[in-house]
Amino acid sequence: GYVFGDWVARPLFAGQPDGWRWAFYMVVVPGLLLGVWSLFRRDPPRGQADLAHGQKPVKLSRRHYLILLRTPSFVFCTLGMAAMTFAIGGIAFWMPYYLEARPGAPANSTLVFGAITALAGLSATLLGGWAGDKLRRRFPSSYFLVSATAMLTGFPLFLGVLYLNVSFTWLWALIFLTCFCLFFNTGPTNTIIANVTHPSLRAAGFALCILVIHALGDVISPVIIGLLNDYFHDMNKAFLVVGLTFLIAGALWLCGARHLARDTALAPRRLEEAPE
Repeated sequence: GYVFGDWVARPLFAGQPDGWRWAFYMVVVPGLLLGVWSLFRRDPPRGQADLAHGQKPVKLSRRHYLILLRTPSFVFCTLGMAAMTFAIGGIAFWMPYYLEARPGAPANSTLVFGAITALAGLSATLLGGWAGDKLRRRFPSSYFLVSATAMLTGFPLFLGVLYLNVSFTWLWALIFLTCFCLFFNTGPTNTIIANVTHPSLRAAGFALCILVIHALGDVISPVIIGLLNDYFHDMNKAFLVVGLTFLIAGALWLCGARHLARDTALAPRRLEEAPE
């Protein structure tokens, strides 16, 4: 998205004062086509996973959400993902502006940042999932531990992006490593949500998780960072709130680690705990 948008706004429509708008216009058609295509897709029958385990399909009701809220691993994982999403949303929105205002920034800094984000995101997602699976036999809470380690490691790297007086070559390396740490937990955290929820509640569990992480994450982070920048007139100070969410996510996931093995084992029986 960064690469395509920058390419559209600069080379294609560089001579037009509102050329940047075409980066938004040109994504409308693919979005509409995807929406129309989705109208003709059919949902798989609900309850197939239950039938495979000899259980009757469950009609979801509000009381079943209490099961999710009573599962510590689900709660810690979701709140940690919200903190992580806060960081991702804030960096995604404000980093191009921050880089272009930094002394010595190259003209194509947004393009380079987009390429770095794509490379870091893809590689970290794959390697994070592999690391969580690889360490699971030795550490039952490996998914939490891998995720927490990545976020805690990303904190000093992000401070380095803000405060180290280095050339842009080294700055790009620090940004890559910071984004790598941010995305390293994508596979493990989603695996946690899947493993600690009953098959009949997984769709509801992911829906609740998505609602929480966006409401507390990337929906509010650009606004908060913008307000802090207006107050301090210093983007480095405004970005410190992002660094804080690195630590919050890491701490929450470390707290969830001791619950993961038990919650995973209890997941198939969680429906029995649903209050009437």
